[in-house]
Amino acid sequence: LDLGHLDRIILFAISPTPSYITIGAYALLACILASSTLLLHWSGTLSHSSIWLLRVLELIAAGIAFVVMLYTGLLLESLRSVPLWSNPWLPVLFVLSSISCGAALVLIVARITGAQQLFTKALTNLVSIDAIIIALEAVVLVLFVTASTRGVNAGILLGDDPLGSIGMDVTLSGTAAVLTELTSTDIAALVSVRELLIGVNAWLFWGGFVATGLFAPFVGDIIIARKGVDVVVGGKMTSAPLVMAVCVLVGGFIMRYCIVEAGIHPALNAVGVM
Repeated sequence: LDLGHLDRIILFAISPTPSYITIGAYALLACILASSTLLLHWSGTLSHSSIWLLRVLELIAAGIAFVVMLYTGLLLESLRSVPLWSNPWLPVLFVLSSISCGAALVLIVARITGAQQLFTKALTNLVSIDAIIIALEAVVLVLFVTASTRGVNAGILLGDDPLGSIGMDVTLSGTAAVLTELTSTDIAALVSVRELLIGVNAWLFWGGFVATGLFAPFVGDIIIARKGVDVVVGGKMTSAPLVMAVCVLVGGFIMRYCIVEAGIHPALNAVGVM
C-alpha cells in the first residue's frame, strides 16, 4: 500500500534503497517469520526447542515488532509537505496505539481459544498495563494537537472559519494580526487541525476514537483490572474484555483514518477537490 504500484514492489525487492518503507517492509516480513516460528512452538510443532532459544526468539520478535509499530509514524512524519503529519508526536501516538491494539488482539485470541482461563492473572495484568497505555495515548494526543496549532489560541482556531477556504483569506480583524505572522505551512497545519476537530469527520474522531477507542476501553480496563478477566456474571463468563478489545481496535483504525484524512485536507482544498 505504501509503495502504491505493483511494479514498485518488484523494483523494491530487486534493488531496495534505504528508506522508512524499506525498513518497514523488511521488518514486517521478519515479524511475520518470527511470529510464525513462535506460533509453531506454542502449537506444539516445535515442542522440543529449548526454553533459552524460545526466550531469545521472543526478545527478537519484540524488537522487530517495535520497528513495525514505529515505521508508519516515522514515514508520515517525514513527509514535510503535509504539516499535520510533520509532528514529532505522531510516531509516539502510533506506537502507543499499536501497543494497545496488540494487547486487544491478545485478549481476543485468548477468549476465542479458551486460553483466558489458563492465563487469567497474566491477562488481568495485561489489562492493567493497557489502561496505562491508553492514558498515555490520550496525553500524547493532546500534545500532538497542541503542537499542530502553532501556538494559535483555541478560540481563534475553532472560530467561524477565520482561515478561509484553504487558510489564506484572513478577513476577520480580530485574528488577522495573529495569522499574518504564520507561514503557509503553519496555516495548512491549522486547517488540518480544524478538519480533525470540527470538520466533516469530527464525529468519527470524537465518537469513534476518543469515546470508543480511548474513554470506553480505559474505563473498562480499570473495572476489569479490579475484578479480573474471568469475571462470571449470572453464571456466565462476562464478555466485557472482548468488547473492550474490539473498541480499542476500532478506535485505532479510526484514529489513523481521521489523521490521514485531516492531513491531506488542505491539499485537496487547494486543487478544488473539496
